Amino acid sequence: MLEKITWVTFFLFLLGSAAIYYLVIGYVFYREDFKKRFQSKNNDEQGQLYEEEPGAIEKEEEEPEEYESAFNELQLVVNEIRYGILEKAGSGASKEGLMDQLKQRLASYEGLREPAFRTALTNFIADQAESICGVSFSEDELEEEWSKLLR
Repeated sequence: MLEKITWVTFFLFLLGSAAIYYLVIGYVFYREDFKKRFQSKNNDEQGQLYEEEPGAIEKEEEEPEEYESAFNELQLVVNEIRYGILEKAGSGASKEGLMDQLKQRLASYEGLREPAFRTALTNFIADQAESICGVSFSEDELEEEWSKLLR
């Protein structure tokens, strides 16, 4: 009797059994998720499995504008530092003179309180001061000065 069953028949039976098994498991454990997915097509929230908390859409709309203005301000500060301080000072600049000008410019910059912006400024100043003026600032040195400004 087993001689009449071919390998192809055996593997088709195995594949069909596995498919039925996973469909049953999916139905038992993920029944609620499937219901939400199919019900959401009838609502305005098509394709969403989970409901969002109230006000989440408003937050998403506000944050990009906030970040966009913060990034624009950072770009202005970076341009002022490069063209207004570093390139004006040139290769004959002293380390102390550059640090004083940088502190004056950044004293009123609120983005210095944000770690990401502070790190970006630190890296930019360390790199550009070296290439434009030949003055080497370490990250620790700049971070120490920023912490003094924030007090």
